[in-house]
Amino acid sequence: MHRIQDGLTAVNTPYDILLMGQTSVDKTSLIYKFLGLTWAQPSPSPSGELHYTQISTSNYSSSASSQASKGSACHELSILDISSLSEEYYSSRKVEQIKNARTIIFAYSVTDRESFEALQYDIEAVMMMRNNTLPPFVVVGMKLDIYGYQLLYQEGEELAHKYGAAAFYEVSTHEGTNVESAFAPLIEEVLRRKTDERSSEVLSLLDVLSEEVNDASISLHKEESSREIVLSSTSIGSSHSQKKPQRTIRKQPTRHVQSEKTGCCIIM
Repeated sequence: MHRIQDGLTAVNTPYDILLMGQTSVDKTSLIYKFLGLTWAQPSPSPSGELHYTQISTSNYSSSASSQASKGSACHELSILDISSLSEEYYSSRKVEQIKNARTIIFAYSVTDRESFEALQYDIEAVMMMRNNTLPPFVVVGMKLDIYGYQLLYQEGEELAHKYGAAAFYEVSTHEGTNVESAFAPLIEEVLRRKTDERSSEVLSLLDVLSEEVNDASISLHKEESSREIVLSSTSIGSSHSQKKPQRTIRKQPTRHVQSEKTGCCIIM
């Protein structure tokens, strides 16, 4: 299932892949070719297009190996298509779009040296926006099928190596050359992150449930202790309320002793 939203959605929401390059480098057709769709004219919106599609972990090696015992799983993949920073003044919204990208594809045309120089500008600008760091990224040289190269393969490869790219490919959307390969390293990274995030969410949920069980156990223990105290107090009060048995005092018999001297009787 494929759907498109205005790129403004990416201003406040993280997304998976940012595809960035000059308008003329054929980057929009790269997305449509990858998604298996008929190419259409790109949106004139300066905020770009945000594409959503479903991908299966079984199609990507590292994700497939981690899911082997569980079977394949499907995830939503989001791809934002925006123009080069060299072509327009970039607003605070565009800066946020770039910051929210989990991975990036930097694209230039092998038939246009200016687009290659613009790409270097884009990489430096993105680094500045993201505190001198780059997310996982790939560099692609587009229009491989068109004659009249202005750039050698080695130039693109050296640029990719210089900035620490995950991979470098020359691509032809017309012939389908390296279209899947250009996305594969980044999709594997995205799937790995999503799997880790899901595992973290499950662990967090288990921690919360464990705390709730412990709290319930403590509460139950306190309730039982209180009940025992009440029962004990009731028992003690009941025993105190019973009448104590009265002691019977036996009266000693009166003895009469007669005095020899006086003849009187002494009562004892």
